[in-house]
Amino acid sequence: MAECDAYSLPSKVLLRCPLAGGGGDVTVERCFEFDRVLGSEASTEQLFDERMQALAAKVSHGGSTTVMAYGQTGSGKTYTVLGPG
Repeated sequence: MAECDAYSLPSKVLLRCPLAGGGGDVTVERCFEFDRVLGSEASTEQLFDERMQALAAKVSHGGSTTVMAYGQTGSGKTYTVLGPG
């Protein structure tokens, strides 16, 4: 399986991937845009305080949102989304 090329732009990531079964000549491009990206030095508490509380308030007032939590097992993804307790 061929690998995707990723290009980082300010607040965006562009992926170019070979299409499965496309013989290598066909690629698919997808661009993902982010409101905010915190670096590896950010603590779980900082992420929860700065982003998750506001998103939870938005949802509780009828809004919608998407959160992508990515990381190693045991790294605190669930805690970051749900908060303490």
